Amino acid sequence: MITLAFVAIIVLVSNFFSKFIRKNSKILYVVFTALSIAAFIFKKIPVSMPFNKGFLGLAFFYVVMIVGVLDKKKGLYKKLYSVRAELSILGFIVLSPHAIFFFIDKFIQLEHLMLIELLGLVAYVIMIPLFITSFKWVRKKFTFLGWKKLQNLSYFVYVVIFVHLLLAASLPINRILYIILFVPYLIYKPIHYFKDEKAFYSKMKVLEKKKEK
Repeated sequence: MITLAFVAIIVLVSNFFSKFIRKNSKILYVVFTALSIAAFIFKKIPVSMPFNKGFLGLAFFYVVMIVGVLDKKKGLYKKLYSVRAELSILGFIVLSPHAIFFFIDKFIQLEHLMLIELLGLVAYVIMIPLFITSFKWVRKKFTFLGWKKLQNLSYFVYVVIFVHLLLAASLPINRILYIILFVPYLIYKPIHYFKDEKAFYSKMKVLEKKKEK
């Protein structure tokens, strides 16, 4: 349930302070990196729990995920989309203590390796190139469609995270919550693509072929 609270906060902050986030993104990266390191070192302190349990990272990535199916004509979409890259970078940063903690705690002891941890590792490893290419200076080295093809791996990550959460949920109510959060997105995303995105990507493909000539 705490994840829902973080999702609401991230949406509100991104909506009203999108310009601030873009302008001060580097400072925010440094601040959240420092907080993540502190949370990992002082993991027994209650305030570090959202970092080490992955709740805050999940909230960031959920917001990044749902932006992709929002109505492009709405102001909320424009505000969230304008900071989508920044949110994904911050999401990876704050999720790292959770991933590193479980790597040290579980993966070093291979005899205790479980599907839950394996799925988490797979998702995190795939996130690394997505994280790196979310920085604008890296993104500029790609063509738009080349960059987009790489970023499409995020959809696989969302599915893996969903299964990971279902297996890791300690209470039935949490499983129900994850189903409510993810299943509508997973169903609607393909519909949204053919309805609102396919024509745009086809146009971009034609433009990039012309540039190559």
